[in-house]
Amino acid sequence: MSIVSLFCEIDDFFLAYERRVARQCLPEVLPIETRGRPRGLHPSEVMTILIAFHQSGYRTFKHFYLKHVCVYLRAAFPHLVSYKCFLCFDCVSTVGKQTFAGL
Repeated sequence: MSIVSLFCEIDDFFLAYERRVARQCLPEVLPIETRGRPRGLHPSEVMTILIAFHQSGYRTFKHFYLKHVCVYLRAAFPHLVSYKCFLCFDCVSTVGKQTFAGL
């Protein structure tokens, strides 16, 4: 599966998931702290990178991210963040990932 088709499938899921959560949950009173900067990656981009790692032959995620994503997939993810920041995004999108894995 190509990275583009994988991203499209995951992004469609997250759009439907966000609409459903918006209907069922109370709106957030305070937005997540970003110090005035927009977030670098959308949760669907985070999920795409994580699934691509599991489909790759790399043993560790750190090597995959630094040696493959940052080198070969930079054009596919124009707002790519550092490895340390990516780990923070990974923690934030846990609920969406668990829902996607349950389908």
